[in-house]
Amino acid sequence: MKYIRLFFCIAIVLATLVRTALTQEDGEAEDNSNSTVVACYSCNSTEICDSEQNEENGTTVECDGQHCWTWKYDEDGIVTYARGCGDVCTEDSKELDCMTSNNKTECTKCCSDGLCNSDLLNHAALARINPLVFLSGLGSVFACIFVIDNIHNY
Repeated sequence: MKYIRLFFCIAIVLATLVRTALTQEDGEAEDNSNSTVVACYSCNSTEICDSEQNEENGTTVECDGQHCWTWKYDEDGIVTYARGCGDVCTEDSKELDCMTSNNKTECTKCCSDGLCNSDLLNHAALARINPLVFLSGLGSVFACIFVIDNIHNY
């Protein structure tokens, strides 16, 4: 009987992980048909763009039906940035993506919230987890702890 409970506990955790994976629509482009306007930071290498942007030092632009983007270029140790609007923002391109060729590195990242392209792309952003999925997973962990604790009491 105690092993059946443990089996169900493991099944709950696996179901939560599968549900999390299914909510991550990898590679699919977001629907731009609703033509929403989002404010994004906008700058290029000729302006002050090499610091994290905020309301005090950043210039904003309205992006109609587009997404915010940040580009980082590193050529032989000389780093420049650009920020602005871009058309397609897939789940993959929301993660920091860097490519290097011939001593040149180009990193890109897009996002869909207002003024979300403020960072310097120096580190991988923390994964954004759906709060309901997180709470479901946390509940599963507590359920497993409860089941395992009850197994030891038999």
